[in-house]
Amino acid sequence: MANWGSLGDHVFGLRAGPSAETLKLGAEIVTHARVGRKPTQQLAALKLQEYELSITLHNRDYDVASVIDALRESIETGEVLDLVIGDQPNTGAWAGQWLITDLEIENITRAPGGGLYSADAKIKLREWVKREGLETSKRKPPAVKPKTKKPAHIGTGPGYSGGDN
Repeated sequence: MANWGSLGDHVFGLRAGPSAETLKLGAEIVTHARVGRKPTQQLAALKLQEYELSITLHNRDYDVASVIDALRESIETGEVLDLVIGDQPNTGAWAGQWLITDLEIENITRAPGGGLYSADAKIKLREWVKREGLETSKRKPPAVKPKTKKPAHIGTGPGYSGGDN
């Protein structure tokens, strides 16, 4: 069976490939008010990408309960997962690293013995950005003024028991 793609170690076949895919992109825009004029806008930062997959898991292809448990474990451990779209290893295209932020299991059907027969999994992912890849400001913090000497009249009154700060 050809593969639709993989998320970490979870390989999804074409039959169980996504019934829906949604990619969400965005940016943080800052608005600057100006007296007597229209405000201006400026790009502050790009938002992390979000990706949502809806996949039907069926016992013909997978042990449904095991796949759900593995996805749950990926959430609980904060595992960073590589997303590859296409048949591995021949034509797959690497689509970045992602964290699972939400997992919804719907339309659960069970076999007569009680085991999972099929289920629809809605997997929400958020782009992972390594800390080393982030750019930090090159500006130096403002200089801190040195502490001045305490004036002679402070701490000399009757009953003063403080130290010399």
